[in-house]
Amino acid sequence: MSQKTLEDFPAFRLTRLSRGETSPDGLTAFELDGEFDRIVKPAGEITWFWLLIGERDAVCAQWKSFGEDTRDATLVAHEKEFPEMTGKTLYYLSPGWDPVNIWMVLDKQWGWEHVRFQAVDAVAETYQANGVSLVDGREVRTWTKLQRADKRTLTERYAPAAEQTSLSSGEQQVIPGG
Repeated sequence: MSQKTLEDFPAFRLTRLSRGETSPDGLTAFELDGEFDRIVKPAGEITWFWLLIGERDAVCAQWKSFGEDTRDATLVAHEKEFPEMTGKTLYYLSPGWDPVNIWMVLDKQWGWEHVRFQAVDAVAETYQANGVSLVDGREVRTWTKLQRADKRTLTERYAPAAEQTSLSSGEQQVIPGG
């Protein structure tokens, strides 16, 4: 698998940058007109996303308008300043990501490699706690402890048991791929 680069992300070529009004908190509305190298549209009700600028800078932008069958778009970014970038390429990153995560993966010195993780069986053990905990507004007395069935590591995870009444403490169950 080849190493990812910024060029793997949707690219927005900025053709016009205009400065709008500045709010009392010091942020200026910058309007960015340009064209994406592929069709990119808002996902549902989320209207913001990141534009990566080079390898270590980013700006949060919002959709103002976009062509239904084209790649043309007008974006707005509220920033204190915005560098003159007309003619430059900015890279689109959906709101589910944080720019710093992308920069870490792109950094060749980090030595990232593609690895496929396999699920292993787990042993679930239920037990009664000495007291009552409040989790998401419900009382929890019975907990489930999860451990690897092959005991290669001693990592344990704890979660409220799905059933809070009928399980007896110490009950164990193997969960395939758990």
